[in-house]
Amino acid sequence: MSPTIEGLRELKLTVMARSLEEQRTSTLYDGQAFEERLGLSVDQELCARKNRRLRLFEDLAIARADGRLVELMASLAHVEVLVVDDLFIRPCDTQQAADLLEVLEDRHQLRATIAGSQRAEECSHLTSGWWQLSAEVTAMFGRGVGA
Repeated sequence: MSPTIEGLRELKLTVMARSLEEQRTSTLYDGQAFEERLGLSVDQELCARKNRRLRLFEDLAIARADGRLVELMASLAHVEVLVVDDLFIRPCDTQQAADLLEVLEDRHQLRATIAGSQRAEECSHLTSGWWQLSAEVTAMFGRGVGA
């Protein structure tokens, strides 16, 4: 195994590692430039992480129901880099909002957390409560809302 693939796995970029292995063994990628091949690997990794993010609230609800919430929250607190994309795009209930805030607070100043969103004022599902949570999360990261 190559040092690059080992490094990607050590960084928990397993999808990118698999993509690189596939690119090295398949002739489908022979005509593509390095940046195109890298872009494909990055896109595959991002897609896998977004799919994982979509299950976060569901995983937290299940863990709460079966008594594993403390364990799950502890495991989320120890992930080196937690990426939460499309934050505040989909509606969530009060419990989900509280769970997200707790996850972020547990990680604050200890581990890297990347949160991204494309907030639109016209999103009808965003209530004042959502905006308040958005303000709290944004303040926790030391930036003003809308920055």
